[in-house]
Amino acid sequence: MSFAPGTTFRKHMDIAKGLLSEDDHLLAEIVFNPYTPRQIEEIGSQLAYITHIIRDRDYDEMQKFLNKLRRNIE
Repeated sequence: MSFAPGTTFRKHMDIAKGLLSEDDHLLAEIVFNPYTPRQIEEIGSQLAYITHIIRDRDYDEMQKFLNKLRRNIE
């Protein structure tokens, strides 16, 4: 497995390791909630969309995508 450099990546990795150190039963109960399948589908859709943007090197579409992300976290 290769790792991306950077402080932010390390912080995210620490969070992931902490989460995965929790009890498997607890993690399963969290993931098995009724909203998870739709959220996973939406994440997959957004990943496919950004993959398309990256492959096409479409700056305008990337700018729209990033602006949408910014609006979502305001």
